[in-house]
Amino acid sequence: MLNAETTVFADKANGTYRYQVTAVNNQGHESPRSIPSLCPAGSADEQAPRIIVISPPTSLTPGQALDVKATILDDRTYDSISAFLYYRKPGQKTWQQSLMERRTKAIFGKRVSGEAMTDAGLEYYVLASDGDNIDRYPATAPVLPLSVVAWHMEDTTAPDTPKQVAVSEQILKWSTYNDAFWYRLYRSRQPDFRPGPASFLTYAPLDITAFKDNGLDWNGQPLKGRWYYRITAQDQSDNESPASQAIAVEW
Repeated sequence: MLNAETTVFADKANGTYRYQVTAVNNQGHESPRSIPSLCPAGSADEQAPRIIVISPPTSLTPGQALDVKATILDDRTYDSISAFLYYRKPGQKTWQQSLMERRTKAIFGKRVSGEAMTDAGLEYYVLASDGDNIDRYPATAPVLPLSVVAWHMEDTTAPDTPKQVAVSEQILKWSTYNDAFWYRLYRSRQPDFRPGPASFLTYAPLDITAFKDNGLDWNGQPLKGRWYYRITAQDQSDNESPASQAIAVEW
């Protein structure tokens, strides 16, 4: 029996079992069983996580950051799953390893600094682990990883960082800039967070200089406590400015 707030259960048995869940009300009436789910528990789990990367980046301008987001599917609890991004310049023997940040549950993201993106391009792949089993995306990595090729454009100058960022009654406000095309907003629990795919919240058009969050976290639950927001400006050539200072909002 589990309390009403529990939505995750980790079995301590070893073997492959079929599980079903029911709900019980305060009068003891029990619902019909859920659809059976077959799951290997404990040491019986020898299946590697499944990695899904939608629209992997294939081209960037030298100096632009590489953003990679991956969904990791596995039968284990979310806390058991970790993901790493490996990247290098083509022709190099060694890979740079970077722990991907958990956005929510099974979704991870990582931003590689634009300094790593040169005329030579980049090679990269994702590795996921459930603590015992590992898998890579693409399956041919590291022998045949994903590639990012460099393409050039005339405009490589990033807009200015949004200034005069402030908050009033949970509404973020900032100044507008003519060299921006739109704004990108990021959100995190940590005041010193770095903007990236794991913290990206939404876009805002150029003519918008105020924003109020919808009040829901990455899991669709009401925001609680203190959250931090940072804003960047982005032009039509995808040049992104440095982020503003983190602004705290109480929920």
